[in-house]
Amino acid sequence: MRSMGSIGADGLFTLFLSNIVMVATVGVSLGMSLLYVMRTARNAPRIPPSGSVLVVLGMRLDKGKIKQGYALRLKRAVNIYSINYNRYILVVGGVTDTSRISEATKGREYLISYGVKPEHISIEDESQHTLENLRNARTLLHSNGFDQFTIISNRYHLARSLVIAEGLGLKPGLCAAEDDFVITLTMIPRLLLEAYYIHWYRTGSAWSRLVRNKKSLEKIS
Repeated sequence: MRSMGSIGADGLFTLFLSNIVMVATVGVSLGMSLLYVMRTARNAPRIPPSGSVLVVLGMRLDKGKIKQGYALRLKRAVNIYSINYNRYILVVGGVTDTSRISEATKGREYLISYGVKPEHISIEDESQHTLENLRNARTLLHSNGFDQFTIISNRYHLARSLVIAEGLGLKPGLCAAEDDFVITLTMIPRLLLEAYYIHWYRTGSAWSRLVRNKKSLEKIS
């Protein structure tokens, strides 16, 4: 998530409003988002529809190195590619934190090292978070004439990716990086955080449409 200073006044207001809604509903609204996150994580397939472009969402690097969660996303793309060598893969993610290399560039290097042909890989290395990932991916896919695509990400992250994609007018398929959905102690905070982000996004989207805030709507659609 970006720093508070980069969110902007509208983002801070909708964050505050989202928290008010959670308190007013005694946590029920957040609980509904959490159930959605868990249901999506549990039911996400491991093999996407044939013919769709694989969009691998990036993840912040650890001192320029790929983290385990990101490696799982890339490995899934490699496994799918090994079944059909005509697949195209788009890796998205810019330079974040103190890294000197973009998430997408590092992901491309990883894919090539596992046998994916360079000409079957495209990258988008300007985006800083999931919303920008998908908005920029939309532009690249449309400009290249691709209509079908599948988002590859970790199971806990798929629900938020889908909510944002649908907000952008997209209808992607989903593909889980992990074989199965397993709830561990370290997974619980991630699930809660994803539910919180979804709650914030939906609250902000509903509010922006209600008051017809064009500036905010342009950011999320």
